[in-house]
Amino acid sequence: MLQSRLIGRQHLKSMIRTTAKMADGRSKKDAQRGLIDAARRTRTASARAVKKQAGFKRYGDVREAIFTRNVSPLVVEIGSVQGGQPVEEYKGLRSMKAGGAAARRIGGDDTGNVRSGVWNNPRVFKRSFAANGGFFAVLPGQSKRAPRVLWTYGSKPDQPRDSGGRFASSGRTYGPVRRLLGPAVNKELVKDDSLRTFRKTTGRELKLQVGKRMSKLMRF
Repeated sequence: MLQSRLIGRQHLKSMIRTTAKMADGRSKKDAQRGLIDAARRTRTASARAVKKQAGFKRYGDVREAIFTRNVSPLVVEIGSVQGGQPVEEYKGLRSMKAGGAAARRIGGDDTGNVRSGVWNNPRVFKRSFAANGGFFAVLPGQSKRAPRVLWTYGSKPDQPRDSGGRFASSGRTYGPVRRLLGPAVNKELVKDDSLRTFRKTTGRELKLQVGKRMSKLMRF
């Protein structure tokens, strides 16, 4: 009887100490630490899923494009604002033709010269071409002169210059041109296998990382 009373008294004291810890904010701090750890692990799993899903070459490029940030106490946001990344960052990139006149050869049809393995499904980008080490796409429509990106990109010793020594138009006409981009990280993160990985990892890691810290406080 005396022993059971002592044990009961020890448990009661332990409960009082635990209640005091939770009242002084320690539980919230421990929960926040667990939440941050869970977010970091979710970010890693999501980056690996996006890399595989979109066909990126390097995991590091994707992980850098996904952020975690504290929004408020006990709220951590995981997301990305990165759109399509330069096509050089994706697997299976090669040009079937090259040269400064590539865009002129494409003309108004939808054929292209740049092949990539985005989404793990090798394809040729429409109206795409390689020039001076860069990869570009001609968008539908026609402009009066070549866009500035083709005046200044890469080494162009024969490019006309104005009286101030700056690059000038060559007089050629192209459709609107932009750098060739692959899948957007922010869109890949919230769909298909990447989304399933995000949800699965978040639930598991929250239970594990927050739970193990709370269990320490609840030991009587």
